[in-house]
Amino acid sequence: MKRTIIFGLVFFFTFGSMALAAEPKVVNVKRTDVPSFVGYVPDEIIVEFDASIVGALNMQTALHGKTGVSLLDQVGKKHNAVSVLQQFPGAKGRGVNLSGYHKIKFASDVDVESVANEYKAMPGVKHVELIGIHTTSATPNDGWYSNQWHLNQTSDHDIDAPEAWNIQTSTKLTDFSQVKMCMD
Repeated sequence: MKRTIIFGLVFFFTFGSMALAAEPKVVNVKRTDVPSFVGYVPDEIIVEFDASIVGALNMQTALHGKTGVSLLDQVGKKHNAVSVLQQFPGAKGRGVNLSGYHKIKFASDVDVESVANEYKAMPGVKHVELIGIHTTSATPNDGWYSNQWHLNQTSDHDIDAPEAWNIQTSTKLTDFSQVKMCMD
């Protein structure tokens, strides 16, 4: 008798949960309050230097914003550059050479578009990029997301994962007032 009851319960929980989980409904959370493109990072740009500049850079002083190349240092000083960091150290191989890409960081917010134009006009600069800031979707692109019924349900009997992801996506929580919003 006990075995029959235990077998019945195991059978019910095994196949019953499969039946309930077979057709999960996914609700995509849309953030209509924030556009996809927010703006540019206000104190950094990416500059691609040609081989003549890369060879002349003093990487020790570049960590502190001084490259050792007179024209670059003049523009850097004008806008208070604090570091010039190579983006892909050691990324030089057959047909691929990324050694010219450097991120220039400034001490405070600058008009990145006008600073980028100044760098573009310099000899030895191949390309300048502004760093865009974009919003991301709270719904993951995980192919198994729809099978994880506990994350998001139309009945809202779930753990509100997408709603929480809209507020906080990293492991570092900096504003505890956001926690209350998740729990409401």
